[in-house]
Amino acid sequence: MRGEILTFRRSAPGIALARRALPPNVPMAFQPDDIRRLARLARIAVDGGEAAHLARELSGILGLIDQLQAVNTAHVEPLAHPLDVVMASTQRLRDDRAEPAIDREAHLANAPQAEGGLFLVPRVLE
Repeated sequence: MRGEILTFRRSAPGIALARRALPPNVPMAFQPDDIRRLARLARIAVDGGEAAHLARELSGILGLIDQLQAVNTAHVEPLAHPLDVVMASTQRLRDDRAEPAIDREAHLANAPQAEGGLFLVPRVLE
């Protein structure tokens, strides 16, 4: 819904949705009234100074999103997995190989209670 501002107004039968057009090339910005309305809906206490600060912060975040959307990614190949980049670099990772299993008896020897090769723990649910 880029290019318009949605405003919710409470009316007798429910909530009506009003739309205001934004001028072209103007990033969407939050106003302190928008923050107070959202805070009321979320049942969060926000005073005037906080509303103005949060409006600036959220407007800044939306500005960053607009910058990201403006980047031309037409010739960028999507990654199948982010580790593809890591694995192509000079990252030192150990080889994935089978190693001897842990010595169960040695670990159970440190347990306060053990029975039948298992750790016994206190019951937490009745």
